[in-house]
Amino acid sequence: MKLGRRSFLFAFILFFSLLAFHAIVSINAKEDKDVQWEFIKLYKEWLKLNDETFRMMSFKISSCQLLKRGCTPKITLDDNLGRKWIFKMTHMDDARPLDHYTEQETAVLLYRIYKFFGIETPRIHLTTISINKKKIFGSIQRFIPNKGTLIEYSPSQISSHGFDYILKKHVIDSLFSLCGLRARHFLISSLDESSKVKNLIHTDNEFYFENPNSCSLTHGWFEPRAKIYHTDYYHEIWEAYTTGKINLDFEKNFVFINYVSGFPDDVFEEMFFSTKMFDSKESSRFGYMENIVKRFLHFLFTRKNTLNNDFLKFYKSLAEKRNSSLEFYEDKNSRGIIATLSRNFIKEIKYLKKEKSKLKEAPIYSSNIDAMFSLEGFFFLREAGNAYLKKKESLASVGLNLLENLSSLKAVAVNEYEKKTLEFYIKEAEEVCSSAEVSTNFIEMHKIANFLVPET
Repeated sequence: MKLGRRSFLFAFILFFSLLAFHAIVSINAKEDKDVQWEFIKLYKEWLKLNDETFRMMSFKISSCQLLKRGCTPKITLDDNLGRKWIFKMTHMDDARPLDHYTEQETAVLLYRIYKFFGIETPRIHLTTISINKKKIFGSIQRFIPNKGTLIEYSPSQISSHGFDYILKKHVIDSLFSLCGLRARHFLISSLDESSKVKNLIHTDNEFYFENPNSCSLTHGWFEPRAKIYHTDYYHEIWEAYTTGKINLDFEKNFVFINYVSGFPDDVFEEMFFSTKMFDSKESSRFGYMENIVKRFLHFLFTRKNTLNNDFLKFYKSLAEKRNSSLEFYEDKNSRGIIATLSRNFIKEIKYLKKEKSKLKEAPIYSSNIDAMFSLEGFFFLREAGNAYLKKKESLASVGLNLLENLSSLKAVAVNEYEKKTLEFYIKEAEEVCSSAEVSTNFIEMHKIANFLVPET
């Protein structure tokens, strides 16, 4: 069949239009990939500088101990630029099980992932610090001055800017099976002109390498521990949205979800789960976790590849409860997000370079820190408290074992500050165990000694 002149001309135009379209798509795809790799180069430069500057720091005990209580032993330290850090400890450096990861290690990993996706969180590093001549492994986190936590604020007191942060964080949390969240872990760094929460920073970013199905993207779901104490702030937000008390821009956040779900699996693995992305001290330790990490990656990528559909269903289910409708579109153009993230890293790289210059001129503190502290004593106190609270043992039995353990530690203690601390712990234990009723002190007896800073 012969084509007419007009038909031929139309076919000719259509053919070359398609060629031009495919050429443009190909160029755009190449440009998108180039932009992505330029951003990754910036991230790697930031990470390198972040580690380099930290290794130039030295620490001394702070005269102002900011956090004295809690289930994890922690002390406040000052770096050689006068800034405050919180050192959270785990096991003694020479006694850590090599086939087991710690909460502090996963906190560092999650910190890097949050930063990569533009979610602000306090700077944190793995380190070993000598306290009373004993090497102690843990994480050290920069202390962030703040205006309190979300405990004091209901969802209706959060600005749209604050919700942007929370919704993005929820995406990453869902990816890593961190669906439950406590309000006290959100620090407020600033309020807007109407006294609503504007800028937020999340702390305590530990997670476990678990099956992604361990949590659920549903309106009524509670993380098991949060359900007991009713402390899941995400649940409060969904409740406030479905009852019309607040508005949430799910359509805007869906663009971010597309960006996260579309991030290549192999690059994701290389960026965050490769030992070469850690410094020499951290990489040897992280390498022991390799088998655990490999098993987790399978679940992680399964969840990542269904992230769009999962959130699409979740957001629509929330809107239906509110008697609303949402319009979503799959925006594959991630340049706007990458441009914003790149600007942030350029700014932070500039800051770190200035910090590096200052650290070259800063004083160097002693490699050992003297403190009224005993890590082994602290763990004995914690174990005793947990045994009693879980009703595994009677108060008399718990108290007797505790006093025996603390006395044994004191008998072999060499450091004078550790001895004084153990004496303090023994006295506390004796007072609690001799009382007719269980004092609330027993529940929080594993606090660091109030006189943690030695008198000089």
